[in-house]
Amino acid sequence: MRNLVITETDNFEYLKRDEKKLIIAFFHASWCGPCRALTHTLEGIDAQFDDVTLVHIDIDDAHDLVEGYNIRAVPTLIFIKNNYIVGRTSGALSSDVLINKINELKFNNQMFEFIDIAKLAIKLIKNNENIEKMPKIRYNNNI
Repeated sequence: MRNLVITETDNFEYLKRDEKKLIIAFFHASWCGPCRALTHTLEGIDAQFDDVTLVHIDIDDAHDLVEGYNIRAVPTLIFIKNNYIVGRTSGALSSDVLINKINELKFNNQMFEFIDIAKLAIKLIKNNENIEKMPKIRYNNNI
């Protein structure tokens, strides 16, 4: 996992627009016991997900982000893909639950990409356009 610490809204919005990987926004506080437990869980699965970006956001340092994402409890994880929120959890999670959640969100995103490519193929065929315009499909066999 790529790990970043963000305290400013602008930096986070820029990251969301430009990052193609799954982003996990980890809202936490230094004084929060469950946050420390979830930090250890995230560190334990870090090596399994080189295609995920983990963003650490301390709620005491990033008030605009806390308000903008309606954070009412910590720890909270917000999962973002292609600038869309695709999942949200609150509370400490076990490593098994977190791994399943990440894999589920990565798989769902691949399904959306496949559906978009299928729609493009149908459009090209209907318009008698060259099918060579189709993007190449890349499969992730890690899922």
